[in-house]
Amino acid sequence: MKAKTIISLVILLITKFGFAQNEITGKILDSQTKEPLPGVSVVITGANKGTITNVNGLFILLPDKEIDSLTISYVGYETMTVKYKENMIVQMNPSIIQLNQVIVSASRDKELRTDAPIAISTLSPKEIKEARATRIDELLNKVNGVYMIDLGNEQHAMGGMRQPFNNYSNPVFLYLEDGIPIRPTGIFNHNALIEINMADIKTIEVIGGPSSAIYGSEAVGGAVNFITKQPPLVPTLNVSVQGNNLGYKRTDFSAGNTFKKLGINISGYYANRRNGYRDHSDFDKLSLSFKANYNISDKTKLNASLAYIDYKTDMTGGLDSANFFGNNYSSLQTFTYRTVDALRAKSTLSHYWNENSKTNLTVYCRQNAVDQNPHYTQKRIDPNNPLKEKSEIDNNEFNSIGLVVQHTKKFSFLNAKLTLGASADYTYNDKYKQYIEVDVNEDGVKTGFTETDSLLRDYDVTFINSAAYAQFEISPVERLKIAATSRYDQFNYDYQQAIGTHKYDGVNVMNKFIPKIGLVYDLKKNRGVYANYSVGFLPPSTDELYRNNEANQDLKPAVYNNGEIGGWFSIENKLKIQIAVFHLNGTDEIVSVVNDYDENENQNAGKTQHRGIEYTILYSPVKDIMLRIAATNVEHKYIDYVLNGNDYSGEIMEMSPSFIANAEITYRPRFLKNSRIGIEWQHLSEYFAEAPKETGTRRVYEGFDVFNIRVGYEFKRFETWFNIMNCTNELYAVSAAVSYGNMEYRPGTPRTFGFGIAYKFIGNKKN
Repeated sequence: MKAKTIISLVILLITKFGFAQNEITGKILDSQTKEPLPGVSVVITGANKGTITNVNGLFILLPDKEIDSLTISYVGYETMTVKYKENMIVQMNPSIIQLNQVIVSASRDKELRTDAPIAISTLSPKEIKEARATRIDELLNKVNGVYMIDLGNEQHAMGGMRQPFNNYSNPVFLYLEDGIPIRPTGIFNHNALIEINMADIKTIEVIGGPSSAIYGSEAVGGAVNFITKQPPLVPTLNVSVQGNNLGYKRTDFSAGNTFKKLGINISGYYANRRNGYRDHSDFDKLSLSFKANYNISDKTKLNASLAYIDYKTDMTGGLDSANFFGNNYSSLQTFTYRTVDALRAKSTLSHYWNENSKTNLTVYCRQNAVDQNPHYTQKRIDPNNPLKEKSEIDNNEFNSIGLVVQHTKKFSFLNAKLTLGASADYTYNDKYKQYIEVDVNEDGVKTGFTETDSLLRDYDVTFINSAAYAQFEISPVERLKIAATSRYDQFNYDYQQAIGTHKYDGVNVMNKFIPKIGLVYDLKKNRGVYANYSVGFLPPSTDELYRNNEANQDLKPAVYNNGEIGGWFSIENKLKIQIAVFHLNGTDEIVSVVNDYDENENQNAGKTQHRGIEYTILYSPVKDIMLRIAATNVEHKYIDYVLNGNDYSGEIMEMSPSFIANAEITYRPRFLKNSRIGIEWQHLSEYFAEAPKETGTRRVYEGFDVFNIRVGYEFKRFETWFNIMNCTNELYAVSAAVSYGNMEYRPGTPRTFGFGIAYKFIGNKKN
């Protein structure tokens, strides 16, 4: 018995030792970002045994015999078969044409693109890197349905996304950073993306149409979610410098690493312009972002981030017809400016109760101050005296804190999933505007200004937005998924007015129940269709509600009803087509009009209609060539609109081009590895430059076609690029509108030659 016992123990120890020796581990990361990839399938080649990576990109296999290679696959990436080696780190390359993608914006949680019944487009890390954009519009304009207007030095306005250009100053678009709004509800600014650190962007997800059921108000025309870089799995350093012939210079950096349970990443850039193609167009911007991820345990993870923006720019303004068509890019401004000081911090605690249950808790705070002496408020005091104008100095500050909690639970029956969430946002907003008198010389140049004791606005608003939402998904039959979402929002405005003959102190309360329902059907073979119905709700912003020293009690919230159908069709590594057809009806849409006192005033527009088709085509006839077409055909119309006794129902809305397109062909020659050349086309059709009027005759801007060329080459740790923007030197306006009776053009940038060089260091690291 003793001998048998000893023999049994020896056999057991040998078996355990053998299995321990055969335990294989490794990590999977993205070849572009060096971030770990969770959920990657790792299978022993030729066998059925496999596993998936955890949230840290780690996989563990216990084979019963020695193995030679592993097959690794993940949606949106090229499948790989690799030789196994101890403590391996595998870098996966994104697919040339991504047949499917993992997205997060549809439900604030990761899911497959083909499971989401919405119109959503994604700009990948590779697309963002190769664009080498100096402005955010150079990226977003690659998305169908989007046209972002360049206002100079990263200033911008959203012109598309199922809304006409004249609506760009209204809060019909929502800008998010990792799912959290950059600005609180009620304090929208069309220049809010100045407050984004472009060096920290990993991917961009753009949702077309109302997303209010998940994210709340302002997600009416659409939502843009900037997903930032996470700490890389291995030591990584990226540094670049670039500049162009129009006085622009910029330096970027990004560095990070993971130390056992702690991952850290820091990124930022400094950019400036001196002596640009227009007078009075200098600017400076410093952007910094810091991120830390800590794995408390296998099931609990803590993420923290901090972003800081320090920005100052001169403001040039538009040009009249004579200067624009005479190629006279000089500025009439000598003192106008805008400054931004923004700080955002957030922390997210994620806990995985099991493989089917997860809870996220995010707390955040935002501090923001915008100070400006704008050009667009300048106008004559006396119509008969062109040498004297009035304008204003504007200061707008807010401080906010908030939280979002979300729990997701998957069920075994009918592949069901329930998402429950709640949010609260407390914001204190202080607004101050002071009249100034502007001196104008005989050439129309604004030479200086004098401050006055007259205040246009001086108020503060305490704004509280609380909400709860739920989303339930179910698959009643195979390949069909139905998702129903509902959200309840309440808005409290506590307003204190310091000036005016009719001082108004009080509380405004608004609330809304917002539904959304959609379904998606997988037709297999990379084909599918979806449909949804959604509602968008838009309460007035503080600037709209309290514009003229007293509350605008007649201003009502706008409500939008959206129906859309769409689908996708793919042929692996050859062709991908995405399409969405939408019909968006607005009620009480808020528009800006000029009143009897020659001042801008907000009014409700009765009923409006926005309908069209958005589509993206990716085609790779051979491996070296990729063609991308992203476009929208759209109509924006007043359905029921009466202004000053005149009925403009049925009229096309002003500043609403019917066709917007961006196309690009990229060639990656095999004979010169890691090189590329791309030619991009941006098209904007003609549109009415002014609102409907009693005479019936409306001025038109004819639109434009602009071509850009991008060339790049990577050699070992270095990359260099050469971009020619507006290579034909087209004279065009990024936007044109009638202002105080005259055509005003915002000129597009003339031909620009940009050059840059980057260095990257990627270290090796053992498990």
